[in-house]
Amino acid sequence: MKFFLTASLMVCASIAAAQDRHACVIDPSFTVNLSSPFTGLLDEVLVDRGDWVEEGQTVARLWSRLESATVDLMKARAESDAEVAAQEARLRLAQQAHERVVQLFSQRISTREALEEREAALEVATRGLSEAQLRQRLAQLELQRAQISVEDRNIRAPIAGFVTERFLSPGEYLSSDDWVLTISRLDPLYVEAFVPTSLYGDVEIGQMATVYPNLAGSEPREAKIVIVDRVFDATSDTFGVRLELANPDASLPAGQRCEVDFGVSK
Repeated sequence: MKFFLTASLMVCASIAAAQDRHACVIDPSFTVNLSSPFTGLLDEVLVDRGDWVEEGQTVARLWSRLESATVDLMKARAESDAEVAAQEARLRLAQQAHERVVQLFSQRISTREALEEREAALEVATRGLSEAQLRQRLAQLELQRAQISVEDRNIRAPIAGFVTERFLSPGEYLSSDDWVLTISRLDPLYVEAFVPTSLYGDVEIGQMATVYPNLAGSEPREAKIVIVDRVFDATSDTFGVRLELANPDASLPAGQRCEVDFGVSK
C-alpha cells in the first residue's frame, strides 16, 4: 500500500511538472540567404550543404576573367612612371633655362622678352608635371576600382555557421533574384515559446529557464530570456517569449520542438 501511494505521488508530481512546461521550437539565431550584388555565371561554389563556414570565408565566385584582365591593364598604367619622369626632366630643363636668363637679365645681357618667355616655359613645364601626376593618380584609383570589381565577385559568408541549402552550381547563371546558399548560425540558438497570459509579469528578460529538447538523448539545457512580447495574441490568449541557448559545439540541432520550464506556474 505504501509503495502504491509513493508511486501515485511520483506520477502526480510528474504530471504537475509537465504542466509547468510550455511548448517551444529551437531555431537558428540567424539565417542568411546569400546572393551577390552582381549577376553572371558562377565560376565556383566552394562549399556544399552541411559544411561549416567561417565569417568572411569565400564560398563561391562569379566568372571574372574580363575584370581580371582589366586589373592587369590598370595595374600597368598605374605603376608606369614614364610620363611623370619625362615631365620632371622637362621641368628641370625649364628651371635651368629660367635661372640662366634671370642671371643674364640681372647683368643686362638678356631682354625682358626672353625672361618672360622662360617664365612662361617654366609655368608650362610645372603644369605639365602636375597633370602627369594627376593622370597617374587617376590610373591608381581606376586600378583600385577594378580590383574591387574583381574582389566583389568573390561571394563571402557574412556569418559563421552551417550551409543548410545550396541552390546553384558552377556554370549556372546567378540573377538578381537568385540565392547561392543558405547559411544558419547555430550558436547561440533561439528558443521561441508562446506562454499563457496568466504568466505575464512572472516571465521577464534576463531570467533563466530550462529547455527540454525533443531529440532523443538530449539533456535539459539552461537558456536566458532575451525577448518578452508586449502584445498578446488574443486568439490563443498567449504571448511570445524568446530565449537564447548557448550551443558552442553545435551539438544541438535547430529546427526541433522542445519544452521550456520557466520555474513558475499559475
